[in-house]
Amino acid sequence: TEIYTLSLHDALPISTGRLVPDELIAELIRRRLTDPERLDQFVLDGFPRTLTQAEIAEHWPDGMRLDLTVVLQFVAPDSELARRIDERAAESERTDDTKEIWRQRLAEYEDSVQPLLDLYRRQGILLEIDVTGTVDAVQDRIVLALGARGLGAHGSRPA
Repeated sequence: TEIYTLSLHDALPISTGRLVPDELIAELIRRRLTDPERLDQFVLDGFPRTLTQAEIAEHWPDGMRLDLTVVLQFVAPDSELARRIDERAAESERTDDTKEIWRQRLAEYEDSVQPLLDLYRRQGILLEIDVTGTVDAVQDRIVLALGARGLGAHGSRPA
């Protein structure tokens, strides 16, 4: 359909504060997975983000199907998220960095992502990572959590 020929910026102005539709995100990821230079192991940031996106991905052909080893959920108090948004707004002058849009996005995100997190939790692949503190501290938490799952450097599994 016509929507799949669009880029993210064409499909939904970022200043609206709305999340990008599931079908468009899934199609953009599917296209990337068909790229001949695709890596065997990679990190997807924010996909799938909803049950609908996960269901779409489950119906992709075998060569493109996602076999998720682990899902990281980065968690921080709302006050920390608000501080970071304020800081980013001051630095980047993005039109979508307002408290109103941030609250709208957070509410929409929580409504759409919680069922998916519950699914991943039941599957035993969800790891919650506290992202407060320094970049080094957060990186250490991620490395430790992945190491506890037998995932080493660069996503490789120890022999």
